[in-house]
Amino acid sequence: MTPEEQEELHELERDVQEICRVMDNEKDIRKEFEEEFLMQWSFQEEKQYKSIQASIQAY
Repeated sequence: MTPEEQEELHELERDVQEICRVMDNEKDIRKEFEEEFLMQWSFQEEKQYKSIQASIQAY
């Protein structure tokens, strides 16, 4: 393998590492978003449930 080919291979390996890093970050961001969304959704559901309970008790 020529020095130029070795350098190109090294650059490609760095690119692959960078792509993997970005993909891992994207997975982490997605997981955080999903957790936050579920937490907010659960909070809204709980508020709605309590509101319905209060309405039922009022009757």
